[in-house]
Amino acid sequence: MKIVRMRMRLALLLALLPLPVLGQDDYRRLVPLLDIFNPANDTPGYDVVGIRCAGVWYAQEEWTQTHGGRGATRAQLSAGAHVLELAVQHRIGEGRSLTEATLTVEADVLAVIDLYLARFAQNATGGHPWRSDPLVGGDLTYCEIATG
Repeated sequence: MKIVRMRMRLALLLALLPLPVLGQDDYRRLVPLLDIFNPANDTPGYDVVGIRCAGVWYAQEEWTQTHGGRGATRAQLSAGAHVLELAVQHRIGEGRSLTEATLTVEADVLAVIDLYLARFAQNATGGHPWRSDPLVGGDLTYCEIATG
């Protein structure tokens, strides 16, 4: 278990009984956050922002721990923990139990971390893992504004 994933799990601050993972299909591919939150579209809940922003920051941290370089800042990692808590609260507000909300947020953020890591690996073959990637750059900018 990588340190970043352990930090993310601790950020949820809940000890739960093992239950089946109940992730959402929305986190099987990366769609730019600017497209997701386009006024022409139905706006998803805050849980999407929290999961995607925490996911990109934790993925950067995991990448830099393995490959070196500069990744997410301490402030971003702290914000990541906070937005994951908000994502859990959002799902509870939708009527999910605390356990289900926590487990689905965990499953979804882990899926998003894996998506970003795969993208970083692909980008790294021809340059920097995220600096020249417009999707990742757009997501990072969106997350700074949304959580700032």
